[in-house]
Amino acid sequence: MHNLNLNLTQNFKLKEFLVSSHFTPQQLALSLTPEILENIFLLATYLQKIRNLIGKPITITSAFRTPELNKLIKGSPNSLHLLGKAADFYFQIDKKSLLNLINFINITPIGEFIIYTKNNSISRFHLALPSFNPKKFEVLLTAKEGTKSYKPLTPDILDNFLLTTK
Repeated sequence: MHNLNLNLTQNFKLKEFLVSSHFTPQQLALSLTPEILENIFLLATYLQKIRNLIGKPITITSAFRTPELNKLIKGSPNSLHLLGKAADFYFQIDKKSLLNLINFINITPIGEFIIYTKNNSISRFHLALPSFNPKKFEVLLTAKEGTKSYKPLTPDILDNFLLTTK
C-alpha cells in the first residue's frame, strides 16, 4: 500500500491527487502503477511551480481516476486523468494570480490547459502534462461547466475574465 501522506513536493501530498466523492484515496491508490505514480509526481511539480508563482494554495478537485470513476463521472474515455497526467484545480483568483498562471502556461510545455467557467466566472482549471498524442498537445481552451462545448482561449476572452475577477 502506498503512503498517502507522501510529500511529492513542498506543498502537495500524494493523497491530494486521489480525490473523489465516489471512492476513498485508499481505494484509488490500489490502482496506482509505477508509471501512474511517476506521472502524478510530474504533475505535482507543475502544480508546485504554479503555486509558487501565484503565491496561493491550490485545491485539486480531480486528478488520477480509475476507469470505474471515470465512467461514473462521465469523463472522456481517453482522459489523461486515467494515466495520472491531468488535474483539475482552483485557487482564490485575482488579476495578478491569473496573469501569473497564464504567463506560466504560455512559456511552459503543457498538454492541455482548460479554463472552465460557470455564470461568466472561472470555476476551475484543467492542466495536463505534455503528451505525444497529437490531439492533446498544447491545447488552450475555455469551456462552460457541465457542457462539452470547448472554445479556443483567445486574448479577448482572457480580457473578459480579467474584468470579472477581483
